[in-house]
Amino acid sequence: MNELKILSVESALGAGVEWPDVYFTPAYGHACEVSDSAPWEVAVSDSGRIVFPFLKRYVDPSIAGFEGAFDVVSPYGYAGTWVAPGVSQREVTSFRKSLRSALAERGGLAEFHRCSGLVPGVEMVEAADPLLAVERLHDTVGIDLTRGYEACWAAAEGRSRTKTRKARKKGYTVAHRVAGSADLLPGGAYRDLYDGTMRRVEARPYYLFADEYYLRLSRGLGDDLGLVEVRGPDGQVGCAGIYFVAGELLHLHLVGNTRDAQRDGAGNLLYDSMIQHGCERGLKTLHVGGGMSEDDRLFFFKRSFGGHRVPFRVARGVLHPERYAAAVSARAEQTDRTVEAVEATGYFPAYRG
Repeated sequence: MNELKILSVESALGAGVEWPDVYFTPAYGHACEVSDSAPWEVAVSDSGRIVFPFLKRYVDPSIAGFEGAFDVVSPYGYAGTWVAPGVSQREVTSFRKSLRSALAERGGLAEFHRCSGLVPGVEMVEAADPLLAVERLHDTVGIDLTRGYEACWAAAEGRSRTKTRKARKKGYTVAHRVAGSADLLPGGAYRDLYDGTMRRVEARPYYLFADEYYLRLSRGLGDDLGLVEVRGPDGQVGCAGIYFVAGELLHLHLVGNTRDAQRDGAGNLLYDSMIQHGCERGLKTLHVGGGMSEDDRLFFFKRSFGGHRVPFRVARGVLHPERYAAAVSARAEQTDRTVEAVEATGYFPAYRG
């Protein structure tokens, strides 16, 4: 059986693991411990060539039936299970078997993975574990930077180029630098813009991240946490975003803007600037995420910069069938519903519905 290690943030930092992307790193996981109020851990094969980061969400003992029960979920963003090139299907199957056993022995009831199409592994994991149900959700958008900025500009849709030109003609300018704590805390132009945008669009409270989330990103990622600012002709920041640099990948993470700047095309200018910045740094792909739902307006806005679809999947699995079923029954009894009604809510795990 493939041996594996399950590491905390502290032990993972010094483990010498090759992290395939920022969303797999203990630095990012340390920030997610704040946003999700759950400890981050990572399962690593003995060879270090299979990596699965996750958050442990503890389950109410009155539902689980015992203290310390938990379910696991991939951190917000684009992780999943990374399988290095050359790893055999047999190794992945052994890893999944060991992982399921280890999590169940520790009190795990269920698992939910967010599976990025940016790193290899999801197909092999799906083939390795028939008890894991994998579903493709709405895609995200990647932009190929290897063709160079001019080719990227030519590949963008006409309406996107028009809005970018509009912003430039109106006097908007763009600058990139490393994000500092003053930018990320309340009172900083970026932070105030982002929080204001989330309130304006009535986003879920989850997307209003705490100060400590940003500070942990800054401390953990250092120079790999970038800030892009678009200033209007009056010198005020009208649109801004933070981004991650991870190997040959560039991830645009969280963006905010004012209504006026949005109308003037400042958002288009920001995305165009991210493409140019990535090309100048010799990076291969700019990943800008997806929409709020399948092929919505936000998705097509991001796609309009000449991007391609990046598959995004989720995977669900039950780690301990007997305990999982008991937890669903307990939830049904607590809420005066039938088990069937609880399961029909569509939540996974069902006992959280």
